[in-house]
Amino acid sequence: MRFRHRITPILAIIALLFPYSYVSAEDWESTSWLDGLTMFGMVRLRPEFRANGDFNRKTDDTDEFVASKIQFGMQKKFTEDTSIVIRLQDSRLWGGSPGSDTGFSTANDTTQESLDLREGYIRSDNLLGPLGITAGRQILDYGGGRQIGRTDWNNVGRSFDALEFHWDLGLWHASLAGAVLAEEDNNGGGNNTGVGRSNASEITFNCDPATGLCTVQSSTPRELDDAYMGVFYNELKFHPQFQVEPYYIGIYKKWIPATTSPFPGLPVPPKERSRQRDNLHTFGIRFTNKTVNGKSASELIDYSLEFAYQTGFNGQRVQSDWDILNQTDPNGNPIYTDRQYYDAYAAYGEIGIRPMDFMRVAVAMDVASGDPDRSDAAVATYQQLFPTNHGAMGDMDLVGSRNLVGRALKLAFAMGKFGNLQLAYWHFQKHKAQDSLYGNGGEVLRDLDGDLLSTETRTNARYSPVLDSTGKITEHPVAELGTQLFHEYNLIYSFKANGLKFNMGYGQAHALDAVRHAVDETYMKPDLREPAFDPRSQWAYFMLTAEF
Repeated sequence: MRFRHRITPILAIIALLFPYSYVSAEDWESTSWLDGLTMFGMVRLRPEFRANGDFNRKTDDTDEFVASKIQFGMQKKFTEDTSIVIRLQDSRLWGGSPGSDTGFSTANDTTQESLDLREGYIRSDNLLGPLGITAGRQILDYGGGRQIGRTDWNNVGRSFDALEFHWDLGLWHASLAGAVLAEEDNNGGGNNTGVGRSNASEITFNCDPATGLCTVQSSTPRELDDAYMGVFYNELKFHPQFQVEPYYIGIYKKWIPATTSPFPGLPVPPKERSRQRDNLHTFGIRFTNKTVNGKSASELIDYSLEFAYQTGFNGQRVQSDWDILNQTDPNGNPIYTDRQYYDAYAAYGEIGIRPMDFMRVAVAMDVASGDPDRSDAAVATYQQLFPTNHGAMGDMDLVGSRNLVGRALKLAFAMGKFGNLQLAYWHFQKHKAQDSLYGNGGEVLRDLDGDLLSTETRTNARYSPVLDSTGKITEHPVAELGTQLFHEYNLIYSFKANGLKFNMGYGQAHALDAVRHAVDETYMKPDLREPAFDPRSQWAYFMLTAEF
């Protein structure tokens, strides 16, 4: 659900949810409107600066902006165990409204600002014995947030339309949740969906009168059909210093539209499918002593270790590995095929010690598998789910948890009324040199010209480069690939004054050979090269937060 500056209808909905006549219902213990009512809110402003994110001095990729997040919500408890929560959120860029430069408008229909429902759910604990339920739009956050997290650093954040069951049985706390990620059907009652086959991209043709050449362009991205998520997360607290958290996360996609037309030169047909029944299963386990409201139960040491494995079939078929002749039918399709399956893993770990009360020293390591040959039946690249990567994998948000090995050394100083200081050094490299470099959101990273940001080979070309129809190298042989990505240095300082929170940070990254070879086109013929590599990328921010 998405609102754009329609405060009055939202307030009307809230009023309907809390009429006075409901308060005196016999099933509720509350006898006054104010009994059990809690109001909360937040205003957060963050100017931010980023420069040279693609490490290419020939592209203009310096970003400067001010982002704001404003939240207002309420919790109403009807009984000790039953309540509803509503949280409204406005997320915007200063100056982002088309009318703001004239001063005559605060918003209009084409603005990209968002007034939305961040949370809106009913929660009842101990509904049937120890079994409780949470139903509605809610924030799901499990373990260290490495698979599913809040992403509150993001200016929008993440919420799910979900039904969740939870229970506490002594040392066993569990959550069983199901969420709808995409819905293709309209409900016929005024709520229409924006995904599915009926919402395929509109196709436009742009023709150059001088050359007579035409290009095909989609006005909107193609969407998938029904998609769902299932989560079963468990916490077994054997001791304050030892908690085990086994879990399962399933992503079930009914249908994925094709992005490449089967007919050269023609647009993608609206119902063309690239795959069907994409089912991704993630099994994992986490060990930690962060058992006291997410913090360590020990004053001396804290640790968190996690491992996850992915399996399932993605609905696609590829040429069989054993068919060395690559036999095809008259239409060019392979005769012998295998079902493509997921076979990937990730591991995360961090151990911290406090040699003095005010200082913490920690080492961290992250591994997410890559795929040496993305044309075969095994999908070995780890599929990033819905993680909170900021801070957990550097503060500059340069990389995601895919085809990655990250190592870090962290220092933190708690200086009381003088605030907190955090220093961190990260080293990132590829897990497999043949695979891509992936961004914070899990996407393949490219520069502003659309070229790959690191050296790679999709088909595991081992001995010679792969050329396109123009003779340009599209895949380098494995011997020419780099694995080293970045060095990253972070400094974060925070303090509180007069009820306000102040945060400021600076980050600097230095790119290494896997990026340099791609940007400088190192292995092209000398007369065709266009060196443009600039190894330094910078990031800085200042954040002001007020909460109640």
